[in-house]
Amino acid sequence: MPNLQSVFPGILIRQYMSVYKKNLKLRELLKVKVHMEADRKARSGETNNNMPTSHFEERITYRVGNKAYVDRREQVRLIKEFKVTISLRYADLVSVLPTRVKVLAWPMHQFKKNHTSSAILSKNENGTMNSHPIPARLSYAEDALRTMSLPEGMKDVLGMSNHLGYGRFAVKQKFQQTFVTAPATLRLFFHDCFVRGCDASVMLASWNNTAEKDNPDNLSLAGDGFDTVIKAKAAVDSVPECRNKVSCADILAMATRDVITLTGGPFYAVELGRLDGRMSTKASVRHHLPGPDFKLGKLKAMFASHGLSLTDLVALSGAHTIGFSHCSRFARRIYKFKSKTGIDPTLDQAYARQLRQMCPENVDSRMAIEMDSATPRTFDNLYYKNLQQGKGLFTSDQSLFTDDAMSRNIVNMFASNNTAFEEAFVIAITKLGRLRVRTGKHGEIRHDCAVVNKI
Repeated sequence: MPNLQSVFPGILIRQYMSVYKKNLKLRELLKVKVHMEADRKARSGETNNNMPTSHFEERITYRVGNKAYVDRREQVRLIKEFKVTISLRYADLVSVLPTRVKVLAWPMHQFKKNHTSSAILSKNENGTMNSHPIPARLSYAEDALRTMSLPEGMKDVLGMSNHLGYGRFAVKQKFQQTFVTAPATLRLFFHDCFVRGCDASVMLASWNNTAEKDNPDNLSLAGDGFDTVIKAKAAVDSVPECRNKVSCADILAMATRDVITLTGGPFYAVELGRLDGRMSTKASVRHHLPGPDFKLGKLKAMFASHGLSLTDLVALSGAHTIGFSHCSRFARRIYKFKSKTGIDPTLDQAYARQLRQMCPENVDSRMAIEMDSATPRTFDNLYYKNLQQGKGLFTSDQSLFTDDAMSRNIVNMFASNNTAFEEAFVIAITKLGRLRVRTGKHGEIRHDCAVVNKI
């Protein structure tokens, strides 16, 4: 019989360390939410415009349990203090966070329509300074979430937050089996949301091959993405009180967040409460997904139709940092482009020759290569540095740098500041996850992600 007096202190220490680690994660998530709302208010003008200064500062006190933390924003002067008090229990961090946080903030700049008066500075590797229009945080504040609360009818999955970690563990297991899990799941989420909204309709199968997944634009979706969602759903449903209470759409959204984190990207709160769609057609995919040969103008129009800005477009394109592509999707750029060499002149010529070696003409259509040749398994900003060097694999990638001064400035900003990229990406993918969300009578929670429930 063990001595309880000697065992109990060890148990307390382990419990304390567990809570401490959760506190750290919670504090970071809370900071992101508070800052995003502050930026939205500062940019939209929902503030006191009678302030004598055009700059603002917020000092935020984060109180978690009996610990208080103070965070000061950079390049600012103190005006108001905002306090957040939140009690931490053994619950999933997604549901612990408040759904709405109010922050008092004032505009840092008197923005003009063309934004020409704003700039940020970044240092090159050689030490010289570059000026990029629009401050990093406030530049995408105009693109920030319109509200920190969920779309009407969208709610947290309550009472099951302790068990959502089962799904996260299943995603991690799948990721450890094959790295393809990460880009495949991320791409699956994007293809789902851009067609009929984030309703997991891309997961549905049909006996006569007429579902979304059967469209030619979706045939290249790797099976590992579908398998990740199926396994995560099964893991959550294995808990009796959670069975058939979490939608496939929510599972896909959380799995996407998890693979981003597993590859070194940011951890962020996922809004929950989506329902699964009951319809999926091959025809609905047409003209709804960007192609690899799209130029910037066409990309901007497509993203704008979903309420996504240029900053969102550039940030979400950064997902290609862990992507891969079949050779056939960019073959024209290296073999059949209308130029003397047959190579797209916006493509770095040495890189083009390297691509020709990896993807010879008439290569097996199943052959695929990594989109980020530098750090293909790390979610980072190397994708944007590649664009600066003419190493964007798709036309749709490289056009972000070559076609427009504003998008080029955003690329330069993300290339020089990985934190700016991550913050903008979290905002953009959260907005993406809100597209045409189904709630109430407009959807269901599928028991099997590949099949609509029997009525």
